[in-house]
Amino acid sequence: MIFKYKLHLEGFDDCPPLSKVSPLEGVSYRFVYHVISDPKNFLPPASKPPERGFVQRDACCGSHALSMFTTKAKACKWYKEKKGLWRHIGVTIGTHLAEGPVAPPDGVATAPSKSGHFDFFEFDICDFSKKFAIIEDVHNA
Repeated sequence: MIFKYKLHLEGFDDCPPLSKVSPLEGVSYRFVYHVISDPKNFLPPASKPPERGFVQRDACCGSHALSMFTTKAKACKWYKEKKGLWRHIGVTIGTHLAEGPVAPPDGVATAPSKSGHFDFFEFDICDFSKKFAIIEDVHNA
């Protein structure tokens, strides 16, 4: 399979790190804006406007992956913790939590951290905008 951001990923050594990623099957969670069809919802940080805070937007392999979470509870906890520290979190990563199925044809994922966060590297045929649905307003919770 071909990665969605193949041309960008080729600029890094071992990106994504094939020894550290694997296919994923199951339900995942992602922060999105209040309308699921917003084109920014499923863009990796390196493809978004520079307010994200990268010194060099293309400086890291993971900036070309989607941030996702393993459970609703872990995603909500992470957002609540970051909201107190990150003044414009809603503008930067979204205000709502979406849920959707992820399958091996969609791409590969890093192992989740203790917070439940993982990076997901999409294959070129992947379109999560048709698979994910908003389940909660996390910004005003």
